[in-house]
Amino acid sequence: MTTDLLIRGFFCAILSLAIVWHVFSRYDEEVGSESGRNERPRFLPFIPGGYMPVMILVLELLAILDYGFRDATFLTLGLCFGLFLHIGLYYALLLPLMPLLRRHISARTCALLWLLPNALIFTFYDFMEVSKPLLILRIPSPWLEITAGVWLLGIFAVLFWHTASHLIFRRRILHPSQPVTDPHILAVWNRLRDELDLSKAKFRLVTSPMTATPLTIGLFRRSMRVVLPPKAYTQEELELILRHELIHLVREDSLAKFFLIFCTAMCWFNPLMWIAMKKSAQDLERSCDETVLLSTDIETRKRYAHLILRTAGDGRGFTTCLSASANSLRYRLRSIMTPTTRRSGALIAGLVFFLLCITSGYVTLAYHQTTGGEVIFAKEGFDPASCQIAHLDVLDDSYHRVYHIPNQDAFLTHLSSLPLEETTGNYSWSDDQPITMLMKTPKGVMGLTFTHHSLKLTRLWEDSPESTTYHLPEGAGLMEFVTVFPALRVELTDPQSPRHVTARLTALWSGNNREYDPIYENPLLEGEQHGIFGYAPTGISLDFTEQPLSPLTLIREDWDTGIITTQTLSTETSSIPAAYGRYTLLATFSAPDGGCYLAQFHFDIGEID
Repeated sequence: MTTDLLIRGFFCAILSLAIVWHVFSRYDEEVGSESGRNERPRFLPFIPGGYMPVMILVLELLAILDYGFRDATFLTLGLCFGLFLHIGLYYALLLPLMPLLRRHISARTCALLWLLPNALIFTFYDFMEVSKPLLILRIPSPWLEITAGVWLLGIFAVLFWHTASHLIFRRRILHPSQPVTDPHILAVWNRLRDELDLSKAKFRLVTSPMTATPLTIGLFRRSMRVVLPPKAYTQEELELILRHELIHLVREDSLAKFFLIFCTAMCWFNPLMWIAMKKSAQDLERSCDETVLLSTDIETRKRYAHLILRTAGDGRGFTTCLSASANSLRYRLRSIMTPTTRRSGALIAGLVFFLLCITSGYVTLAYHQTTGGEVIFAKEGFDPASCQIAHLDVLDDSYHRVYHIPNQDAFLTHLSSLPLEETTGNYSWSDDQPITMLMKTPKGVMGLTFTHHSLKLTRLWEDSPESTTYHLPEGAGLMEFVTVFPALRVELTDPQSPRHVTARLTALWSGNNREYDPIYENPLLEGEQHGIFGYAPTGISLDFTEQPLSPLTLIREDWDTGIITTQTLSTETSSIPAAYGRYTLLATFSAPDGGCYLAQFHFDIGEID
């Protein structure tokens, strides 16, 4: 079991326990088994319906600002591919299980099970990374844009259809509507709002001749309207109708329907998603029926069933209504007239969410098949002959093994021939020991981190270096060089041996120089700290015990902002401007075997704590 899986399992367990507690506590408060504890609203949504759509929209907008529309669209669809593939599989399994679950757990928890994928957005965070996918689906590069375009067109078409249908239906209902002025209806409305702690909410009650059934229309709280048809109702019927619609409002069932339509749009090619959307709407209505009829007698249930029968109507888009369609009447009436004691379903909801969350992300899409030569060299305009592997080390348990490479031609040829591909999803690729390389190029130092299945490439010469990760379908095969290519036998540097080169750090204050203890090339040991603390000097200088072979690279991380900057320094540089931060200096020196290697010096400039 990998460390990534343990971390993911821990956070999945925490989130699952939170759902268990949330379902159980809400069930107690709604049922009223803990009477007298009504310090907060009794009816609230289990999971906000707009959470995932809003987060994906924000990610898309931020990506557009950073990468442009085309690249941002591919990035967002890449992140969403595995997520919605998993959601489609979840609904395919939930559909045949739902009839059994409906017989044993509350309708409110059944409705929640349709909404659980909304919380899968947490798998986008780093602490929920998967080490590597178990299944990789490959799509040839020429088909990528066509497939993505068709998928995107389908998404927009489904969302546009439902949104347009909702807006047209809303206008048809609300255009001739009038505010309710009947004092008897308003008295019931205001009393129920007070009971549900909604006296400050801006929900409005109107009547419209264009509807045959009471309904709630609108997606956002300020635009929501409870609409009554121009019919006469008794006070008891009004209480049942208005309680039903107000419970829809406080549970934000319109947003729940929007989430389900959003999932259907993302998986429009999956027929099971369309079936799931219809079935989930039944459970949302059944959940509302169950709550309205809490602690009621059989006569009230009969009147409520009769009310639903004679108010069957139409609800489109994100509308919730007392009786949306005739197809669901039989199912709802059976639940109303034959009530049974069901469990809260809290443990089932927690277990389902844990399994849903822990199993997500193990299928990915691979695209843009390329080679190391194209990505590492050709893309940057480098000739492999102009580059040099200056440093290579392997993290082995608690220490590094540092290798010197005397013959670089075959090594660079191997890097150029490596097959690479881009993948979707969120993976750490930390399944084995990483191999870290620093390669000197005409533009500056490039960082290469290999595992058996991945390559992470970092252009350290950029002001704000960003990493790009590629999948290695055939593995890296770097360590095999020791035995496969005799010419590349390496010399192992013992981590405990004395350093080859030292450097003396000198602080410069307007001509008043002060020397500090030597700093050593320090890629191996933990806990060594060198630097200048107190008032920042105007400059620093470094003197080495050996002459560097090539220009130096200075990397500085700002203490406050975390911004990383790099600069190339001449070997003849006598002083360097200084500022608070954490510094890494990379310098190339000759190795005992006649080759060269890259030394790393670390020091800080900071205030006194």
